[in-house]
Amino acid sequence: MESTNSAATDATASPPAQAGSRTVLMILLFGLAFVHGLALNLMGVLFPTIGETFGIAKAQQGLLQSFFTVGMMIALIIAGYLTNYLGAKRVAGLVLAIAGTGAVLFGIAPVYIVVLIGAFLIGLGISPLIAVYAAIIAARFADIRQRMYMWTFAVLAGSATISTALIGGLIDMISYKVVFVAFGVFIWAWTALLFATTARSLSADVGKVHLEEDASEVLSIRQKIRSFWDFLASGILTRASLYILGSIVILDMLASGNLLAWMPSFFEESYGLANIGMVLSASSVGVLGGRMVMGAIPPGAISDRTLLAICYTGAMVVFALILVLHPSCTIALILVAINGAFVSAQAPTTYSIAIARFGDRAPAAIPLIDAIGNLGILIGAPLLGFIADLTGELQAAMWLIPIAGMTLVLVLVVWQLYDRVRGIVTTEGIRSEEGPFG
Repeated sequence: MESTNSAATDATASPPAQAGSRTVLMILLFGLAFVHGLALNLMGVLFPTIGETFGIAKAQQGLLQSFFTVGMMIALIIAGYLTNYLGAKRVAGLVLAIAGTGAVLFGIAPVYIVVLIGAFLIGLGISPLIAVYAAIIAARFADIRQRMYMWTFAVLAGSATISTALIGGLIDMISYKVVFVAFGVFIWAWTALLFATTARSLSADVGKVHLEEDASEVLSIRQKIRSFWDFLASGILTRASLYILGSIVILDMLASGNLLAWMPSFFEESYGLANIGMVLSASSVGVLGGRMVMGAIPPGAISDRTLLAICYTGAMVVFALILVLHPSCTIALILVAINGAFVSAQAPTTYSIAIARFGDRAPAAIPLIDAIGNLGILIGAPLLGFIADLTGELQAAMWLIPIAGMTLVLVLVVWQLYDRVRGIVTTEGIRSEEGPFG
């Protein structure tokens, strides 16, 4: 079982920064999470609009989410390497510049393939921020890691609430093309403002991992890649926790990822909701509230896996009620918000487990976990769209979501029981090597 109190046991994280520096770093984390949240959930809101604009079926609409996810996966695979050699500061600036470029390209795209390329670049640009969060939290906030993840992702959820409602309303009034060009310019300006005001408190070496090498030797690019590969192989790729956590994120993407992708279309078809951005905003409000509540849980009160299993069970039960009861639109939106509150545990608890299991390797391990996990949404959105086209009913296809969610809970329960039977206990900063699930 993971303990969430690492103040006394975290042997791998760097010492916390001074209080003043911590405050500025919190502002930086929240600022990055804000722009991250603005971009994260927009693809599903655009499914109907893109479908009408380019005359494509639901399965093709799902490709929008897939291209976005492919960009995320590629970036996640290399995010650990980039952070290792460039540091969190440079990586954050670089990837947000790419995201802004993708948004502008999305807006000016004359044909659907260019829209897909824009979605790819947006995904490519925002996903490495996961490695940046991990690097900063592991280096400066390890003693309150679960709480910092909850707060950071609460800000992300709050900004997603703003963006989905705003986009959903704006596309009914003006062209989405104008909205996305403006969005790209905003990303560039926000990044410049954020770094101008906070980046001095983030030293250039945060996120870098000092590998065992001869300091007097100037390594070639090939040697650096080999050195980083050895670093991964020695304590990340050989550990089953990487693949268990990756499978958990795959199932989460099949569940909550499809919720984000298809819930707006579901509400448009089932309820005739005009501003479909309201659906994801309701979910984001729930996520925001859930993370604020869970962020107040005292360290060590409940383990990460237990919290995630309880919350995900609640989320899937609530969503199943929407499918079974088909309540009024108002009640359904309330249930969506409750579902979001439960689902909100996923990312913070998963990354918290990763820091506990991988220590100073967490900034490299977490992007790899997400890269594995994004296979779920890569196939999930087109698969659900294909089932909907085949059956002629989106609601029937949406049952894929609770099936995947409850499978996730089963994986957590089996993992927890296995560790208890084997007597394996992990605490922050101590890497368990006592079994294949260490």
